[in-house]
Amino acid sequence: MFSFKPLANLSLWQIILFGLVVGNFIFLGCAWLSTISTILMYAFLIFSFIIAAIFFSFSLNSGWQLVISIIFIVLSGISGVLGGQYYEVARGETVEQISVSEAVNYPKATIFYFNNGAVNNNAVTIYSRRVRNSADRTTRYYYYFVAPIVPSDWRIEDPISLWAACSTTASSINPCRRDWQVLHQAGLRVDSGSNSYYKQAIQKATEDYSLQANSDAPIIEWVADPIAALKQKRFLFLIMISVSNIAFIAASLINYTRIA
Repeated sequence: MFSFKPLANLSLWQIILFGLVVGNFIFLGCAWLSTISTILMYAFLIFSFIIAAIFFSFSLNSGWQLVISIIFIVLSGISGVLGGQYYEVARGETVEQISVSEAVNYPKATIFYFNNGAVNNNAVTIYSRRVRNSADRTTRYYYYFVAPIVPSDWRIEDPISLWAACSTTASSINPCRRDWQVLHQAGLRVDSGSNSYYKQAIQKATEDYSLQANSDAPIIEWVADPIAALKQKRFLFLIMISVSNIAFIAASLINYTRIA
């Protein structure tokens, strides 16, 4: 019968190597599945976390090493989600010199450059989502902002073919309000994982302002340089997974020195 007991006698470097393999496997799994299905990705993350936590709890003699390993697994999963969001957008098409009213005709495009259009700041709408943490009984609010992007000759009866989007957890003040006042005429499509919340904000906008919305209208980040915004997403997840790996190794070494 299989037993975890032999694993308790692993050397420090064997524990570190095993932890790195598990953590980075979870990172790659979350990155891949997040481009396929958000539900599958979260199911994989939860399942992997439970199995790894049980496995490590039986395999490690040190309680602190167990905590270090679990934190590393969680950070690896988060990094994987960020990585999946980046690759989902990075693998899309780029379209240039199109009208904002034509954006709906490019369902595979993720980077847009327009020859007209501006954010209609008179129709900014916010949708808030409350998430309660049962562990510490705290409540966090997520805020999703949307506004139509329209050409200069747009009329209220014309369908909206493009939406600007922005989100934050800091406050109910739109962090993109300054960018939305600038004629960037460029954008980066938001990842599919956020679409459902933005679509609820869009539904609210159509009701509040009597707007006609195209159901296939792209939802984008209204930015001056979409390529720079995409590189920032890549930088974020690469830094996070790199720091997580380094911190796991360093924390494991410190813990080993402490108990040696």
